[in-house]
Amino acid sequence: MKKQIYKIITQPTKCPACNADLVKVKDQLFCRNESCEAQSSKKLEHYAKVLKIKGLGPKSIEKLGITTIIDLYDLTESTLVDVLGKNGVKIYSNSPSQQDCRPSIITARFLYKFSRVYSR
Repeated sequence: MKKQIYKIITQPTKCPACNADLVKVKDQLFCRNESCEAQSSKKLEHYAKVLKIKGLGPKSIEKLGITTIIDLYDLTESTLVDVLGKNGVKIYSNSPSQQDCRPSIITARFLYKFSRVYSR
């Protein structure tokens, strides 16, 4: 019979992305740092998904180097095309700066979706 070797796993106390203290809620650990880059990018991904901005996933967000929703509004078509190529044109046509002029986004829907991003 072989002797099994067990490794003790210790619970992390710091966020791997920003090194802030982790808070345990029930059986899960959460980073409560508002400026945590990992949280910011996840919020941005969710925001893009809610507004149906196709093509703006985790890889595109990383390539563009944007970390906040405000950064998304500052993107220009030339920046998107330079960084993402042909996909940048599609993303720009669905970006918030272009959607603001469209009547299809109702204020209530926008506010609801915006509040869901920041209520977490």
